[in-house]
Amino acid sequence: WGAPYVDSSTASDGDELVLPCTKGIWSAEGELLGVAGVEMTVTKMLDTSMRMANRSTLRVSLVDKQGRKVIDSSVANQTFPSNGRDEAIEFSPFELPGVAAAIIAEREGILETTRDGRPVVVAYVRLDAIKWYYVVEVDAGSLGAK
Repeated sequence: WGAPYVDSSTASDGDELVLPCTKGIWSAEGELLGVAGVEMTVTKMLDTSMRMANRSTLRVSLVDKQGRKVIDSSVANQTFPSNGRDEAIEFSPFELPGVAAAIIAEREGILETTRDGRPVVVAYVRLDAIKWYYVVEVDAGSLGAK
């Protein structure tokens, strides 16, 4: 999986973030046969595979092993200005230091903390397929509510 980038070919009034994935295809003898690739819009990823059924979340994020935010749900359905070239976005430090420190230490778990003065429960787990962490923030007051 590569860094999300602003795809300059998606729209004339603003471009979407795209998450690319490529993989080399090798023969049984070790000969490179080619490369397969797929690109998924971040909005599609956030609206489908990163949703939690039956739970109202404040935010979901992907965080790399250095504790940097790759993407989060705040960018769903947004478009970004482009200069006509595909441009990778820069990762920024994840805003919850306790979660970032746990990820850097290669731990998975649940942490109670606050965001903007509001109590939140944060769950974070490593996704082996992409080697990033899936981080889910839930309003602490909503837990146990039906």
